Amino acid sequence: MRHYVADALVTQIPALIVSTSAGLLVSKAGILGSADKALLKQLSGYPKALGISGAVMVVMALLPGIPMLPFLALGGGAGALAYVIDKRTKVAAAKEAGNADAAAKSEAKDDPISA
Repeated sequence: MRHYVADALVTQIPALIVSTSAGLLVSKAGILGSADKALLKQLSGYPKALGISGAVMVVMALLPGIPMLPFLALGGGAGALAYVIDKRTKVAAAKEAGNADAAAKSEAKDDPISA
């Protein structure tokens, strides 16, 4: 009985690979450039979703029967990547807001107030 279950699981691995690659192709269809750049752009566009998936992987690592080390490593890596991307996005937004404020102040100084 145990042998049949293992055979069934092993036969599902190619199907998983094919469906994952099809999903990558479909998600890349609307983006110009190479597939790796498209994938990184999509992952970095939603750091909260990446962080949630990392948390789910860490929780899954705690389940019995699931290999702990790979799931902890992947979950920790996804969480760290989400944190770094979120931090960079906030710094870039603050810098852009500062540049906009500086441009508005310099524009206000240049224009005389007319009565």
